[in-house]
Amino acid sequence: MKALDSGINAAQSIISYYKGKENSFEDYASEAIMGFNNYMIDRNVYYQKEQRWPDSLFWRRRHDQSLQGDL
Repeated sequence: MKALDSGINAAQSIISYYKGKENSFEDYASEAIMGFNNYMIDRNVYYQKEQRWPDSLFWRRRHDQSLQGDL
């Protein structure tokens, strides 16, 4: 769903550019970056909630990353 939505937004950005909106690509890029940053915030919230396997390297790495705020 996300890929289809992104493709539609990219197509609309291209159409807008050819209709004269010169900053349509910058707008698309800004929205994509904002969407990714929001995804990372949500992901980190969910990763921090997972506490069942404290000795797992997989989860230790994800907890460390989310605490560092790697966005």
